[in-house]
Amino acid sequence: MVAYADTGFLVSLYLKESTSVRARASIQAYAVPLPITPLGMLELRNALNLAVKWRRITTAERDTIWQDVEWRPERIRPPRPRLHFRCSGASS
Repeated sequence: MVAYADTGFLVSLYLKESTSVRARASIQAYAVPLPITPLGMLELRNALNLAVKWRRITTAERDTIWQDVEWRPERIRPPRPRLHFRCSGASS
């Protein structure tokens, strides 16, 4: 069976969300990288653009996250540590 991550899970890997700790633990415990579909890429891009619109992250932060995602578009692995941004208004 192949597991796929939904957009909420993907966003939790890159932005500071109430579910980020659990998402990071889950992705690190998973033995193989999770595949990401073209639809998942589109939804993640839209979610990051909304985070910019809502001023949770800057456009530079969004672009850095997106570069990381595009660097390995076929699989989702734990983000590089420098990419976990603190979002205003998000829970710890």
